[in-house]
Amino acid sequence: MQKVFSIANAADYTVVTVYNPWRKGEVYAKYYLVKDSTLSVPSDGSKVLIPIKRLIANSATYFEPLSELHSLSVVKGTCNAKFIYSPFVLSDIQSGKIQDLGDSFNLNFEKLISLHSDAIMTTTYNADDANIKRLKQTGIPILYNFEWMETSPLARAEWIRFIGAFVDEQAQQIRYLRS
Repeated sequence: MQKVFSIANAADYTVVTVYNPWRKGEVYAKYYLVKDSTLSVPSDGSKVLIPIKRLIANSATYFEPLSELHSLSVVKGTCNAKFIYSPFVLSDIQSGKIQDLGDSFNLNFEKLISLHSDAIMTTTYNADDANIKRLKQTGIPILYNFEWMETSPLARAEWIRFIGAFVDEQAQQIRYLRS
Protein backbone atom coordinates (compact mmCIF):
# COMPACT_ATOMS: atom_id res chain seq x y z
CA MET A 1 0.00 0.00 0.00
CA GLN A 2 1.36 3.40 -0.92
CA LYS A 3 1.71 6.18 1.59
CA VAL A 4 -1.21 8.61 1.21
CA PHE A 5 0.14 11.41 3.40
CA SER A 6 3.30 12.40 5.22
CA ILE A 7 4.18 14.89 7.93
CA ALA A 8 7.66 16.39 8.26
CA ASN A 9 8.91 19.06 10.64
CA ALA A 10 11.15 21.88 9.43
CA ALA A 11 12.66 24.74 11.43
CA ASP A 12 9.78 27.21 11.03
CA TYR A 13 6.90 25.07 9.83
CA THR A 14 5.47 21.59 9.45
CA VAL A 15 5.03 20.16 5.96
CA VAL A 16 1.97 17.99 5.37
CA THR A 17 1.96 16.29 1.97
CA VAL A 18 -1.07 14.46 0.60
CA TYR A 19 -0.28 12.05 -2.20
CA ASN A 20 -2.60 11.24 -5.06
CA PRO A 21 -4.20 7.89 -4.21
CA TRP A 22 -4.93 7.27 -7.90
CA ARG A 23 -1.44 8.06 -9.24
CA LYS A 24 1.35 6.55 -7.18
CA GLY A 25 4.01 9.01 -6.08
CA GLU A 26 2.22 12.13 -7.34
CA VAL A 27 1.65 14.93 -4.83
CA TYR A 28 -2.02 15.93 -4.63
CA ALA A 29 -1.63 18.79 -2.13
CA LYS A 30 1.05 20.23 0.11
CA TYR A 31 0.49 22.33 3.21
CA TYR A 32 2.97 24.42 5.18
CA LEU A 33 1.64 24.72 8.72
CA VAL A 34 2.84 27.85 10.52
CA LYS A 35 2.11 29.44 13.87
CA ASP A 36 3.21 32.87 12.65
CA SER A 37 1.41 34.16 9.55
CA THR A 38 4.37 36.40 8.64
CA LEU A 39 6.67 33.43 7.97
CA SER A 40 7.59 32.73 4.36
CA VAL A 41 7.05 29.24 2.99
CA PRO A 42 7.91 27.61 -0.36
CA SER A 43 5.49 28.42 -3.17
CA ASP A 44 4.72 24.79 -4.03
CA GLY A 45 1.98 24.49 -1.40
CA SER A 46 -0.53 26.32 0.75
CA LYS A 47 0.34 28.18 3.93
CA VAL A 48 -2.06 27.29 6.76
CA LEU A 49 -2.02 29.09 10.09
CA ILE A 50 -2.32 26.65 13.00
CA PRO A 51 -3.99 25.79 15.18
CA ILE A 52 -7.10 25.99 13.04
CA LYS A 53 -9.84 27.57 15.11
CA ARG A 54 -12.73 27.46 12.61
CA LEU A 55 -13.13 24.38 10.39
CA ILE A 56 -15.72 23.21 7.92
CA ALA A 57 -15.82 19.40 8.04
CA ASN A 58 -17.45 17.95 4.95
CA SER A 59 -17.57 14.40 6.27
CA ALA A 60 -18.90 12.88 9.47
CA THR A 61 -15.81 10.64 9.56
CA TYR A 62 -13.74 13.62 10.74
CA PHE A 63 -15.75 14.10 13.95
CA GLU A 64 -14.38 11.17 15.96
CA PRO A 65 -10.70 12.03 15.41
CA LEU A 66 -11.45 15.67 16.25
CA SER A 67 -13.25 14.53 19.39
CA GLU A 68 -10.31 12.32 20.41
CA LEU A 69 -8.02 15.31 19.87
CA HIS A 70 -10.25 17.46 22.10
CA SER A 71 -10.85 19.72 19.09
CA LEU A 72 -14.44 19.08 18.06
CA SER A 73 -15.25 22.67 19.04
CA VAL A 74 -13.33 23.98 15.99
CA VAL A 75 -16.02 22.63 13.66
CA LYS A 76 -18.28 25.49 12.58
CA GLY A 77 -19.87 23.93 9.51
CA THR A 78 -20.67 20.53 8.08
CA CYS A 79 -22.83 19.02 5.39
CA ASN A 80 -25.45 16.29 5.20
CA ALA A 81 -26.51 16.73 8.83
CA LYS A 82 -29.26 14.14 8.36
CA PHE A 83 -26.52 11.47 8.17
CA ILE A 84 -24.77 12.50 11.40
CA TYR A 85 -25.29 10.30 14.44
CA SER A 86 -22.90 11.84 16.96
CA PRO A 87 -25.04 13.24 19.80
CA PHE A 88 -22.43 15.95 20.48
CA VAL A 89 -22.37 17.15 16.88
CA LEU A 90 -26.15 16.95 16.57
CA SER A 91 -26.51 19.03 19.72
CA ASP A 92 -24.15 21.66 18.30
CA ILE A 93 -26.09 21.70 15.02
CA GLN A 94 -29.39 22.14 16.87
CA SER A 95 -27.95 24.96 19.00
CA GLY A 96 -26.42 26.70 15.96
CA LYS A 97 -22.78 26.23 17.00
CA ILE A 98 -22.31 24.13 13.85
CA GLN A 99 -24.08 25.17 10.65
CA ASP A 100 -25.52 22.60 8.24
CA LEU A 101 -24.28 23.62 4.79
CA GLY A 102 -26.58 21.25 2.90
CA ASP A 103 -25.69 18.45 0.53
CA SER A 104 -21.95 17.85 0.12
CA PHE A 105 -22.26 18.07 -3.68
CA ASN A 106 -24.43 21.19 -3.58
CA LEU A 107 -23.16 23.27 -0.66
CA ASN A 108 -24.75 26.51 0.48
CA PHE A 109 -21.80 28.73 -0.45
CA GLU A 110 -23.28 31.90 1.01
CA LYS A 111 -23.56 30.25 4.42
CA LEU A 112 -20.14 28.62 4.00
CA ILE A 113 -18.45 31.98 3.31
CA SER A 114 -20.29 33.66 6.19
CA LEU A 115 -18.63 31.25 8.66
CA HIS A 116 -15.20 32.83 8.06
CA SER A 117 -13.53 29.47 8.50
CA ASP A 118 -9.77 28.91 8.51
CA ALA A 119 -10.03 25.77 6.35
CA ILE A 120 -12.35 23.24 4.75
CA MET A 121 -11.60 19.54 5.24
CA THR A 122 -13.01 17.51 2.41
CA THR A 123 -12.24 14.82 -0.13
CA THR A 124 -12.50 14.51 -3.87
CA TYR A 125 -12.80 11.70 -6.35
CA ASN A 126 -9.91 11.32 -8.83
CA ALA A 127 -10.64 14.75 -10.35
CA ASP A 128 -12.00 18.06 -9.14
CA ASP A 129 -15.77 18.24 -9.50
CA ALA A 130 -17.77 21.48 -9.85
CA ASN A 131 -18.14 21.70 -6.07
CA ILE A 132 -14.37 21.55 -5.44
CA LYS A 133 -13.82 24.17 -8.14
CA ARG A 134 -16.28 26.48 -6.37
CA LEU A 135 -14.61 25.76 -3.01
CA LYS A 136 -11.26 26.81 -4.48
CA GLN A 137 -12.80 30.11 -5.59
CA THR A 138 -13.59 31.00 -1.96
CA GLY A 139 -9.88 31.30 -1.17
CA ILE A 140 -10.35 29.19 1.97
CA PRO A 141 -7.62 26.51 2.23
CA ILE A 142 -8.94 23.09 1.24
CA LEU A 143 -7.52 20.22 3.28
CA TYR A 144 -7.85 17.01 1.28
CA ASN A 145 -8.50 13.99 3.49
CA PHE A 146 -8.37 10.63 1.70
CA GLU A 147 -8.84 8.36 4.74
CA TRP A 148 -11.67 6.61 2.89
CA MET A 149 -9.14 5.33 0.34
CA GLU A 150 -7.24 3.32 2.96
CA THR A 151 -7.69 -0.44 2.81
CA SER A 152 -7.28 -1.28 6.49
CA PRO A 153 -8.81 0.07 9.71
CA LEU A 154 -5.34 0.83 11.13
CA ALA A 155 -4.41 2.90 8.07
CA ARG A 156 -7.69 4.82 8.35
CA ALA A 157 -7.08 5.44 12.06
CA GLU A 158 -3.66 6.89 11.27
CA TRP A 159 -5.39 9.89 9.64
CA ILE A 160 -5.81 11.24 13.18
CA ARG A 161 -2.21 12.38 12.72
CA PHE A 162 -3.24 14.37 9.62
CA ILE A 163 -6.12 16.05 11.44
CA GLY A 164 -4.02 16.55 14.57
CA ALA A 165 -1.38 18.47 12.65
CA PHE A 166 -3.92 21.13 11.65
CA VAL A 167 -5.37 21.56 15.14
CA ASP A 168 -1.83 21.45 16.60
CA GLU A 169 -2.46 18.39 18.74
CA GLN A 170 0.50 16.25 17.71
CA ALA A 171 1.35 15.14 21.26
CA GLN A 172 -2.25 14.02 21.85
CA GLN A 173 -2.40 12.08 18.59
CA ILE A 174 0.74 10.10 19.48
CA ARG A 175 -0.80 9.07 22.82
CA TYR A 176 -3.97 8.03 20.98
CA LEU A 177 -2.14 5.80 18.51
CA ARG A 178 -0.20 4.07 21.31
CA SER A 179 -3.22 3.33 23.52
